[in-house]
Amino acid sequence: MKALLFFIIIFLVFIAIKFVLKRVNAIRTENTEQESETQQTEEPPKKMVSCQQCGVHLPLNDALQITSIDSKEILYACCKEHS
Repeated sequence: MKALLFFIIIFLVFIAIKFVLKRVNAIRTENTEQESETQQTEEPPKKMVSCQQCGVHLPLNDALQITSIDSKEILYACCKEHS
């Protein structure tokens, strides 16, 4: 009788461990899918330039281009007042 009870307890422990491991694996899979979706939706980094007057960094698309007459160097400004 004790042997039967022992085997039943071992069986129940085995079932519980199997259930927990299956659940942990499902959670890991969900987290991996969410991370891959997040990585796919992120925008690539934008090219940054600094203002020639104050030095603030801003995206190239938002910067105002300034071409100086003396040199062929292209300078950037953050606003009209700094151009």
